[in-house]
Amino acid sequence: MTKVGVYICTCKAVTEVIDVNKLAEDVKKIEGVELVKFIKSCYDLDEIVKDLQEKKIERVVIAGCSPRYVLDIAREKITNAVPDISPLWIEVAPIREQAAWAFRNDKQRAQEAALTYIKAYVARVKVAEKIPKEIEVERVKRVLIIGAGIAGLTAAVDVADMGIEAIVVEKRPYVGGKVVQLARYFPKMCPPYCGIEFILGRLRARANPLIKIYTNAEVLEVYGSPGKFKARIRVNPRYVDPEKCLACGKCSEVCPVEVPNEFDFGLSKRKAIYLPHELAWPYAHVVDPNACLELKNPGSCGKCVEVCSTGAINLKEQPKEFEIEVGAVIVATGWEPYDATKLEHLGYGKYPNVITNVQMERLLAPNGPTKGEVIVPGLGRKPRRIVFIQCAGQRDENHLPYCSAICCGATVKQAITIAERCPDTQIYIFYIDVRTFGLYELFYKQAGKYPNIFFIRGRAWKVEQDPATGELIVYAEDTILGRKVSVRADLVVLAVGMVPSLRVNPPSWYKSGVGRSWEQELLKIPRHQYFVESDYICFPMETKRTGIYACGCAMWPMDVQTSVSTAHAAAMRATSIILGKARTEYSYLTDPNQIRIDTIKCTQCKRCTEECPFDTYSFDERGYPKPDPLKCRRCGICVGACPAVALSLPYHNTDLIMSMIKSIEIKSDKPQIIVFACVNDAYAALDIALKKGKTLPPEVELVIPVPCIGSVNMRWITDALSLGIDGILLMGCRSGEATATQQCHFIRGPDLERTRIENLRDTLQKMMIEPERVKLIEITLEDYNIVVEKITEFVEEIKKMGLNPMKQFAGGGMEYGFGYTF
Repeated sequence: MTKVGVYICTCKAVTEVIDVNKLAEDVKKIEGVELVKFIKSCYDLDEIVKDLQEKKIERVVIAGCSPRYVLDIAREKITNAVPDISPLWIEVAPIREQAAWAFRNDKQRAQEAALTYIKAYVARVKVAEKIPKEIEVERVKRVLIIGAGIAGLTAAVDVADMGIEAIVVEKRPYVGGKVVQLARYFPKMCPPYCGIEFILGRLRARANPLIKIYTNAEVLEVYGSPGKFKARIRVNPRYVDPEKCLACGKCSEVCPVEVPNEFDFGLSKRKAIYLPHELAWPYAHVVDPNACLELKNPGSCGKCVEVCSTGAINLKEQPKEFEIEVGAVIVATGWEPYDATKLEHLGYGKYPNVITNVQMERLLAPNGPTKGEVIVPGLGRKPRRIVFIQCAGQRDENHLPYCSAICCGATVKQAITIAERCPDTQIYIFYIDVRTFGLYELFYKQAGKYPNIFFIRGRAWKVEQDPATGELIVYAEDTILGRKVSVRADLVVLAVGMVPSLRVNPPSWYKSGVGRSWEQELLKIPRHQYFVESDYICFPMETKRTGIYACGCAMWPMDVQTSVSTAHAAAMRATSIILGKARTEYSYLTDPNQIRIDTIKCTQCKRCTEECPFDTYSFDERGYPKPDPLKCRRCGICVGACPAVALSLPYHNTDLIMSMIKSIEIKSDKPQIIVFACVNDAYAALDIALKKGKTLPPEVELVIPVPCIGSVNMRWITDALSLGIDGILLMGCRSGEATATQQCHFIRGPDLERTRIENLRDTLQKMMIEPERVKLIEITLEDYNIVVEKITEFVEEIKKMGLNPMKQFAGGGMEYGFGYTF
């Protein structure tokens, strides 16, 4: 028989309400309890360690304060001293919070509750599995970084600084992303090349062998597990050897083909063979295969090959594919401007002098099509009047429903630059709200000091051209003066928003649906179609896929400063998962709590695979679910999903939960309530409420913490009701996946549980049990002032219903695992 030692804390908070001597005598009668001792504090663990070492006991229950404070510390210290002891053989029964404090005004009820909790945790610890403290996980010391903008390059340098190899893949033939296309940073108003050159200088100075950059390349697929992903990469031919190319430009001079220059957003032309920009890295020409006559029709041109004195051009170059192993992935794929051709009412594409904010950046850039002079496209002269239209297609459900955050600052930057270079040009800015956050507010106020910059609060709804003069007319509403206005202009600039690059240019395989990759999974995530961290407050940079992190504008619209900051953070997270015990939600990669599947019970219904938020499951050759323990976050949602209770986690399973419930003495004359509470929010809120003096109704029998409210299996509920429990209250986070109110660290927990409870109604009715005996409520940490009130309301509802009709069969309820189906 398992020998359990119970150690009762005798701190004042406990002893002033509970008779610990009587409690000790009652605990000695519990089956399996070998030893009962008093300790001065829950942190007084030396006596426990000694008893374990001397083999007096095998398992431990500490009866004292909340496991939130004690459990991790106790497990760490005891297992360090006694390595043979499983961490799960150590439990904490919260007799301070859930007994002494919960019933501080009713000592008899407090005494009963203390014994109930000790019984429950003794029952739990007796059935707990033996697992090691941690497991070894192979981790490749290499990080894949997708995108070589300023965020991707920053992350690469940081990763290399940690002694880890960084593989950077960039789809363009040069690095730097959108930053190298800008005219100035704001608010410093310095050239963007400065920031990129600073990063490239760090690469050149050390000739860092740990960083490998592939330009003109793409990631075709990423699969595998955190610590040991496999990535398939294709390097597309640039047809020019960067090692041989002198960037002399002779090839471009003889090339007969001109096409719109995407670097200037179509405001200039380039040749089919070209140098991307003056400070491009690598500093070499590249051939556009969609424009080159020779590549389209061999033998029709080839002039560039003839004039190249170094033999750098090879128009027969083929793409190369290879596969590498990486320990983690950082997604830094950047952004693209919203498609302004969808804004027909604002004249884009109809009038050449209606341009976007990114095109204005190129007009102001010293390496732009006009060398930094403000020249109106189509007119060839400096503008007399410019109108900026903010939120063009943004904060608009028909286009982009969100604010891109940086457009106001970018417009202020452009307006100041124009005001300095063209003091005679009038500049009008139509805005809804000026969103220059933080210290950028000073930058906005600086713009207001220029005599030729005017801010007008109101949305512009139409841009037309005066056929007589050729001037553009902007129609808008001045919401401050409360009247409609029109302004004539030579140039109109639309502040279009930012869209993630993968949404604008999805890879070819994604269009066909072939393949299963990081993009396919992440592109499914809503929240304005951007990548999303698991929990963007508590676990920033971490996506829903363990080991895959995001930074820069792949996450959401942000300025350069924020983009660089997120890159530092993503690099830290990626390296920590490779070098150390990187925390992913509640578990480590080395966490031995791994999903087990009972294939005898499993019906292959696939509920676990469908409801898992983290892509943990695949299938084995027999069609059974196959979990990947390195992707698993140990949330237990699949445990809650399984209708056959075939899934289990060592620290959260049917045996553990039902042993606690079955330890309750069913009373035929009074209602008894069980509460399941999310350990991070609702359980913590209840702890705080009880500490602040709140008390629970006497009908509350047991509060069971769970890793996520979505981990509660409906079979546990039906079996608990069949045993005679009168009501079951589930307390979880706010629901609403990927919304402003979503708080679940595991993303889908409350939503899934709510659906399951709704589906349970028919089963309960067949059992002749009112469905209202089961209820899910939203309780977050900030709800500690109302959590007891909500529990009390539920208790009153149960009391009005009367006792559970199954009480008459108390003690003869159905055995868990073989109860009612749902």
